[in-house]
Amino acid sequence: MSSKLPLIRRADIDWRVVEGEAILLDLEEAEVLRLNRMAAELWTLIDGTRSVDDLARHLERTYDVSGWRARRDVRRFVRRLRRRDFVRPMEAARR
Repeated sequence: MSSKLPLIRRADIDWRVVEGEAILLDLEEAEVLRLNRMAAELWTLIDGTRSVDDLARHLERTYDVSGWRARRDVRRFVRRLRRRDFVRPMEAARR
């Protein structure tokens, strides 16, 4: 997957932010995923307009982390979400 393609959340994933952490619920698969504050913030930014690179730049600016670490952490996070089919590249969501 290109780090430049915008990401989109699956529309049928129910989610809530509670005390800064996000709870994601996939009713179809009966799967729950809990996200810490930083991951929850990234989740809310995945809206079809931002790419992995955009999310990494957000982490760099907001949390004052190095570029390589932000990219690594965002890639790991997105890989985790993609394995569960919670997010898709915008290009794939159009099919």
